[in-house]
Amino acid sequence: PKYLNSPETPAYVKGQHLYGLFQSKDTIREKKFAILVEGYLDLIALYQFGITNVAASLGTAFTPEQSKLLSRFTQRVVINYDGDDAGINAAKRAIEHLLPQDFEIKVLVLPDGQDPDDFIRANGTEAYNAARGKAKPFLGFTLEASLRGRSLAKPRDKADAITEAMPAIAAIKNPIQKRESFDQAMTFFRIDDDGIKRDLWRSVRSDSVDSGTIGKQVRKHHHSRITVAEQHLLELIIHDRELCEIVLASLEETDHADLVTGPIFQALISRMGNGGLPTPDELHELFSEDETLHDITGMLQLVEPKRQAGEVIDEVLRSAENCICTLRKLAIDNRLAAISQEMIAAENASDPGLVNTLVAEQLELARIRHDLLSKIKEI
Repeated sequence: PKYLNSPETPAYVKGQHLYGLFQSKDTIREKKFAILVEGYLDLIALYQFGITNVAASLGTAFTPEQSKLLSRFTQRVVINYDGDDAGINAAKRAIEHLLPQDFEIKVLVLPDGQDPDDFIRANGTEAYNAARGKAKPFLGFTLEASLRGRSLAKPRDKADAITEAMPAIAAIKNPIQKRESFDQAMTFFRIDDDGIKRDLWRSVRSDSVDSGTIGKQVRKHHHSRITVAEQHLLELIIHDRELCEIVLASLEETDHADLVTGPIFQALISRMGNGGLPTPDELHELFSEDETLHDITGMLQLVEPKRQAGEVIDEVLRSAENCICTLRKLAIDNRLAAISQEMIAAENASDPGLVNTLVAEQLELARIRHDLLSKIKEI
């Protein structure tokens, strides 16, 4: 290891000190901002390369006491923790402790998960200062970090991302900044329902952010938005085994993965692959522990068959194909919206390779979308 952390003692509690602050305090006052790093060697490396307005949180989680200590010397800070998942999570926690002290916060995430020590030794002072000049305001960093590995189109992912981001907004001291940041977050997370905005704002404003409550609110809102196409498609196939097999064979995973009823389609596909489709009653029982899906499958039990025994399949098949095309278009629209956000993040990170990849995907999806619209008109 680079270094070994010594244990704390009653005389020395790491969470009450900032490594190097005594030596850096005059430079921090002169430059009017501090660079906050995680480890001892990060600070030492920056010092060796002439960057001396630095303090380190002693390799431990940043604490409220350290925030108060730093506020004696500046109200502006650039957090430059390691660029791996652990460092990003630590930066998010540090933000929540800095905001109550009314800090102006930016976050520098170095490329390829590098820490400050590795980056500055490989690239030098000029490159480090250039990267620091592109550090992101804390809100943009927090929102983008909350979506790492998640999709806004998936209810659980969306709920988890919002739950993760709200504590930072709740920690903002200035009420005007808090409201503006909240509104930006709602736009970022594509929350347009006034009711859920009101409930979330009430939690944030009172600083009583309950992760369980927020997650439940967001999932409930998303689950209430079942589309006409997915409902109609399920009504068509639920009592029609022949049509059901044709539809399930033609569905792509992306057609239903992000739908409220996605688990229902997935259950039908899995059961068909194992040799038999469930009855409406069996499907209802399968989702007995999911209130929303249990209600939907209960509704499907009451639906009248769309085709009687002996009737030709043509009309219901055409209607099902129209539903599939509509759902495929919806999935493409959701992906295009996600690409727009990913392109903004890639441009902010100065990653032209990723930007080009996203542009190529965007153009291909736009072509597929155009073909789908033509097919829907023909049907």
